[in-house]
Amino acid sequence: MIMRIKILLLIIITILSAYFMKAYAQGAYSKSFSPYKTAFVSDIHLSFNQRDSWILYKESLVILQDVIKLLNKDKTIDYVVFNGDITENKDGQLSDLPMFLDVVSDLNRPYSVITGDRDVDLAEYIDKKDFMLEFTGNSSSFWSKELNEDILLIALDTAIKNNFEGTLSDEQLSWLDNELRNNKNKFIIIAMHHNAFPVSGIVEESLWKDYSINNWQKFNDILNKYQQNKLVISSHRHTPFYKVINKTIYLSLPSITSYPCKYTEISILPDKITIENKQISYKQIVKLAKRQFIKSDMLRKYSIIGKDELLKIQKGFSKVEIPLK
Repeated sequence: MIMRIKILLLIIITILSAYFMKAYAQGAYSKSFSPYKTAFVSDIHLSFNQRDSWILYKESLVILQDVIKLLNKDKTIDYVVFNGDITENKDGQLSDLPMFLDVVSDLNRPYSVITGDRDVDLAEYIDKKDFMLEFTGNSSSFWSKELNEDILLIALDTAIKNNFEGTLSDEQLSWLDNELRNNKNKFIIIAMHHNAFPVSGIVEESLWKDYSINNWQKFNDILNKYQQNKLVISSHRHTPFYKVINKTIYLSLPSITSYPCKYTEISILPDKITIENKQISYKQIVKLAKRQFIKSDMLRKYSIIGKDELLKIQKGFSKVEIPLK
């Protein structure tokens, strides 16, 4: 009898050990982890005075209104992030920002905003804090927010005032290190405007060299110190793209106002993440965006890639499921 009890206890211990080892391997999330869905809208470049280039400035308002309607129809979305370059801000005085605020006030989901290079292309007497105060109620341009008990959203500010290039300040890098250290059992979403994923090969180097932060190595050194699953989201290049390195998923977002005119929905589950790029409603505007892209100097700038391959890269992927390790 005693022997049977010992054998039974050994079996139970073995089963429980296997279960907890699996949970640890998947990120040690809590038992209550439930699906969570975010939408990312980037590079709107809202403008009323610019002529169309490869960015559809004249159509930017109607495109934004369309995307807000589409987001409102999808009842599964929990949170929305606008990932930089909200307006074109050509005058440097945020004069187009009130229109964005009016349109986005119709959104029936909570949202936040990340700074992009256009958002901080500002007149001398205007500062980043003037932009951020419109959204957060405080002047900080980098912050973190618990979306639920298992998911932490970290917003970083890569934008340099009056500069196309991006960087992460030493203050932010130190703060990021601390956030990751204190949230080892959470799924981490890091959102920023400029790219920071490691590039490899002549095609990636050509595509991303002008769009990455200048200290992306330091950023990735910090990421590599911590083993929780991480999703690093950027935009700026307007190109749907992803790559997975160890337990970090690097994702580049499309723009709604340049080809392929898409926004991104991300569903997070305990064992996988689903990324879907969804197109705006207006098919003729999408066709116009493609024609404008072909007419632009993008094909000349990236001639080493070739027209057909560049169009394929710019169109990007529609949907992908990535298992979480």
